[in-house]
Amino acid sequence: MKAVLRRACVLAALLCGGVLCAQQEESQDQDIPLFNKKEPSAEQKREAIEARRKATGEYLDERIQSAVEGIEKRVGDGENAVPAAVWRGAKGFWIFDQWQAGHLITTEVCVGVGAARDARGWGNAVFYRAFDLGRGLKAGTRQARRIMLFAMTDKGRQWMDLSRWNVTEMRKQGAHILVGPRKSLPAGFDITRADVWVYDDSGDELPAGEPYPGEGTVLDNPWASQALYGLTEPPQTSKLLKESVIGSLPLPDLFREALTKAGR
Repeated sequence: MKAVLRRACVLAALLCGGVLCAQQEESQDQDIPLFNKKEPSAEQKREAIEARRKATGEYLDERIQSAVEGIEKRVGDGENAVPAAVWRGAKGFWIFDQWQAGHLITTEVCVGVGAARDARGWGNAVFYRAFDLGRGLKAGTRQARRIMLFAMTDKGRQWMDLSRWNVTEMRKQGAHILVGPRKSLPAGFDITRADVWVYDDSGDELPAGEPYPGEGTVLDNPWASQALYGLTEPPQTSKLLKESVIGSLPLPDLFREALTKAGR
């Protein structure tokens, strides 16, 4: 899994910087005078475009497949399973694969996937990024983990529409970001007591219902969403979340089906 996440992070940085930047590169080449520059042939240009297209397709497939795997691991009767009531009651959902290199005390920028839920069910898959999300680094180690966030209230759901939100900032504003309950819920348990429930692979020993001690910043990633749906320009994340399902596309459908099954 570490190797997969490492590749995902490298490709995530590529996407965030604009994996669909052929036109920008061409424009820059025209603006900057270069001497003795050999113009690539038409065949070389086609090969470069095809290589970018292939890398993007592999990246998107890897991200969705990993998200589905993470969902399936938290379904069922296991000790760390997310209760079905949380799956059914969530208004929004994010899942992040996070790979960390502790030697430099830095975090790779990794991309997550999310979707919002309304009376129609789960909607379009949307890509996100996260910086330093979680409980911090351990120097001298390499870590890989998943972090899942469930928006249970309208307040938490609204964060999905933002281009950026920070865990600490929201907590200071009175938001309840809590460690999620696991396996089963006691009678009368109010799943909306948290604006966001957090399920962190590195925090399964934390008491359910306690404030989540992690930090971090979540941002949308319209460039990856653009590639996922083959759009001509980066979409507005809030609009894409609310729109009717764009279908039928294999990867978004796979993600939506995994979320739907989790709540049954």
